[in-house]
Amino acid sequence: MTVRDESERCSRSIGIGVRDQSEYARWANKPNHPIFEMDYKPILADEPHEGKSRLGHIITLNWASDDNSIISQVSLFNMIRYRVSLAKDFTVLIRPFNISSGHFFDLSSRDILPLTNVDPRFIRV
Repeated sequence: MTVRDESERCSRSIGIGVRDQSEYARWANKPNHPIFEMDYKPILADEPHEGKSRLGHIITLNWASDDNSIISQVSLFNMIRYRVSLAKDFTVLIRPFNISSGHFFDLSSRDILPLTNVDPRFIRV
């Protein structure tokens, strides 16, 4: 059995969405959906779109808006948001299984702070 055969066998047992990303990462086979997006929107709900923001790095993991895919967001120096599709149409975990997670790496204090989901109606800007 070749490495590629073993990779395909493992991907099939994990879920369809992981197979797409695995094929792209290992063999450069591009899937039919975007894997990577970049924009200047803040990850944190209370961050201003312009002006000063927290100095640090942010990483999150969550369900995508389609409720079947898993995405990660990364922002180095809290400037540019990178969104990476980790699994499209992920069939192993069924929503509402909570995978939401995130951390803020504060560069000034060198602390790692967990992020929590907060209803945006309770945030004062």
